[in-house]
Amino acid sequence: MEMENQVQAKIEEQVDTQPQVQEEPKMVSMTQEQLDKMIADRLARQERKLNEAFDKKLNELTEAKKFNDMDEKKKAEYNSLLDISGSGIMGHIEIPKINT
Repeated sequence: MEMENQVQAKIEEQVDTQPQVQEEPKMVSMTQEQLDKMIADRLARQERKLNEAFDKKLNELTEAKKFNDMDEKKKAEYNSLLDISGSGIMGHIEIPKINT
């Protein structure tokens, strides 16, 4: 018990001798350019998160699976990722030398 009292007294002594610092709230001011950069950075972070989520979902659909092994729901989801415009066409290529 005496040991506990000594330890407690030592702790209280150390706490009492440490300076008590209270920080004043600081006002933050920034230029329009700094604000625009902060907003652009935040939007870029959000875009990266969305891109990562898209990539993860696409990888889940394609990783180690063949299209024919997917159930109908997964096939429809996979196809929707490829058919962005809703036209049924994934893309087109124009090759001028062939068209002449």
